Amino acid sequence: MLQKTLHIAVEARLISAHNEGMGIYTYLSNVLLGLQNKYNVNLHGEAPRYHFYLLGINEINLKRLGLLAEHCTVTLLPVSENNIYTYDKVAYFKVFQETVIAIKPKIDIVFFPHIEFPKDSHLWRKHGIKVVCVVHDLIPTYFIAPSVILRGIFSGRIRLEAMSSEGVSYYTRIKFNHRYWDKIITVSKTSERHLLKVIGFKQKPKVIVTPLGADETFRPYDKKTWDNWLPTLMAKRFDPTCYSHNDEYHASLKDPNSAQVVGDPLRYKEYIVYYGGYGLRRNIVLAIRACLEVLAELPQFQHIKIVMVGYGIRTRTLIEQGLHKDLVFLKFMTKQELAILIAGAKFTLQPPLIEGFGLPILESVRLNTPPLCSDIETTPAIIGRKYPRFNPYRLKDIKRVIKYFLTCPPAELTRLLTEAKDNAKHFSWEKTATLTHEALSSLFSNEVNDNEVRNKNR
Repeated sequence: MLQKTLHIAVEARLISAHNEGMGIYTYLSNVLLGLQNKYNVNLHGEAPRYHFYLLGINEINLKRLGLLAEHCTVTLLPVSENNIYTYDKVAYFKVFQETVIAIKPKIDIVFFPHIEFPKDSHLWRKHGIKVVCVVHDLIPTYFIAPSVILRGIFSGRIRLEAMSSEGVSYYTRIKFNHRYWDKIITVSKTSERHLLKVIGFKQKPKVIVTPLGADETFRPYDKKTWDNWLPTLMAKRFDPTCYSHNDEYHASLKDPNSAQVVGDPLRYKEYIVYYGGYGLRRNIVLAIRACLEVLAELPQFQHIKIVMVGYGIRTRTLIEQGLHKDLVFLKFMTKQELAILIAGAKFTLQPPLIEGFGLPILESVRLNTPPLCSDIETTPAIIGRKYPRFNPYRLKDIKRVIKYFLTCPPAELTRLLTEAKDNAKHFSWEKTATLTHEALSSLFSNEVNDNEVRNKNR
């Protein structure tokens, strides 16, 4: 049987907006590379399984991704990369849809790595184009109810409700548009369960779970490698008070001449590192306070530093509460730099109130650095149920787990990390790509079978 090449249009705009190693960039780049490397390369005369039409990015982004040019067609739509969050999305997606429909040969699948899409979703079916949408999680539909019992401490519950304008928009987009999606990909059983509560359990056959993975950059590094990279890492140190923090990921520099900070360099395995977003659900203010209080209570560990990677609106809260004075701030990093930094850390800090998957925990374990993490639904699937975790709403419980890991005998710590690594072996980007391939191929399995029957009857 001749292999059919599937022509897939990918809404790849957010690759231009995200830092390497974060969010949509991490997911989409690894999935596309996985599909290319496993199903397009070394086919011994067969046609490549996939041809990608990457819309919304340019040739520079293609090179950054590492995709082979012969397997891709890049189309830069009329959207400024420097204005990626403020342009008219309705107009953008109208152009996106018109462009995809006009592509020759005809597009088989349009792939949305998020749930932003054109308003006229019904037009895809009219033109015979299958739609695959990735719903990573339903976090925007959750309401996190804070109570000011102690400053910065959360008390409340997380409910599957649309309690904000963003949550309402996210919820309604899924609720009223899923009927136009031929396949829905999500990244964990937890996200699948929450998704089915919205779209109905009868829709389960078209929901595919493709857990995430940690790529080969996230592997153990020795002290010599860390020492070689230390000057590069320390060159990223900055003063957070020199920035105006506007939202979770973005900040503007007040004074370019005062942002750079020169201080004592980090020491190998003598710091705790936080990396990830800076939204409310990340819970970093409470977790940082817990860390600082524990280090103050245990004199033998007062030399331990706390490192924050990146900046965002919660950085401003840390400054307002005076917590920033005892922290080391490093700018956003490349994937390689981040991996080296984590490998040299004593622990990573991952205290979110909710996650769709929990990729930083997986990456930390792969780098032989134990994570200090919250006890939420997604965590046990990655590191096992016996790994110590804390209630992210309770300062006292966060401190308890931090103290446990700091004072834990080396043999016990090794055992915990070994068990977590054994559990984490089940996750890889290759597996993610394989499951994604099965989801995409299943959309045309009936068509292929019908063709085979017709050929046999000739």
